[in-house]
This record gives sequence, C-alpha cells and structure tokens, in this order.
Amino acid sequence: MSLNVLENDVYINIEHSDKITGKNKEETYAYLCNSATSSLLKSSLPSIKKFLDIDDDNVFFEYLRWLYCRNLPSDWRIGSTILAYLREMKLEISHELEVQCLLSTCSQWTYFDKTQKRIIAIQEKNHPKNIICGEKSSQARLEREVFYFSMESSLKTNYQYNYWLLDNESDLDQLEKINGSKLL
Repeated sequence: MSLNVLENDVYINIEHSDKITGKNKEETYAYLCNSATSSLLKSSLPSIKKFLDIDDDNVFFEYLRWLYCRNLPSDWRIGSTILAYLREMKLEISHELEVQCLLSTCSQWTYFDKTQKRIIAIQEKNHPKNIICGEKSSQARLEREVFYFSMESSLKTNYQYNYWLLDNESDLDQLEKINGSKLL
C-alpha cells in the first residue's frame, strides 16, 4: 500500500504504510510527524541509542508526552529538549551526546528560522569556553553550516544553555558584549 500526503505543497510518498495506524487524516498526519521527528533524532544524534531506545515507539511517545506536559517546544530546539528529558530521567549525559544535541539544535534553527539573523551560537554552562554554532546559507544552492569552537576566555551564564542570534560571523567576537537568552 502507498500513501501520498500533501505537506507544504510537497507530496510525501510512504511506501511501507503498514505501520501507519491512523484511522483518519489527523492520526495519520500525527504518525508521520512523529516518524519524521524520530528519524531526525536518529540521524542527527548517533549517540542517543546509548541513552534512549528511540526505535521503540512507546519510549519515543513517552518523550513526546513529556514535552507536551511541560509545554516544551518540538521545533528547532528538539536537540536541547532531548537533553532536558535525559537530565530529568537522571541519566548521566556524555559530552559527546550534549554536543550532538546542540549541533542538531543549531542545524534545525538554520532551517526553521525565517528572521534576518544569520547565526545562532549556543554556550554550555558546564563548558563555558565552548560555543556551538549554526549559520544559514546565503543562497539556496549552498549548504547551511554547523560548527564548534573554543573561546579564549569563559563567558558567564546563569543558564544551562545560553544562546545568541547574530547578524554575521564577526559578531562571534563580541558575544561577551551581547546579552544572550535562555535556550529552554
């Protein structure tokens, strides 16, 4: 069986629709959105499997319930919400997974954000010299970029993750002069 779904003027063809359990369009759409989110997490967070069985629908839906109950976003901040979820479960999170989650957050921001800002920079409280960034591409044919660098001195933050939205790369040198915001 094959299913075609129209989403933002793009048809998505699902060849293996045996897992689509929806009895109506809303349930089917919800399943497809959840599947897309699960696939995004699996592909952008290779270390997640050590902490969370994202292939198990029950485990994944529990995470989604957790998001909903706390009124947390499942938008470009999905990587950072995974970190918050794992922390609340009292799991010890590796720095590798933390960086992967924040790189994923930056990457998703470059795709979803429609403002004139070009760069997102995220600072980790536990590693205050480390800055994880995402930069929008200047042209549709170019790829967006995510990167990580260390500053010479630490920036002070009261938040687990502090972030800045910047106009251009030269603003990265001025982070200590720009007020950041709490990521979650």
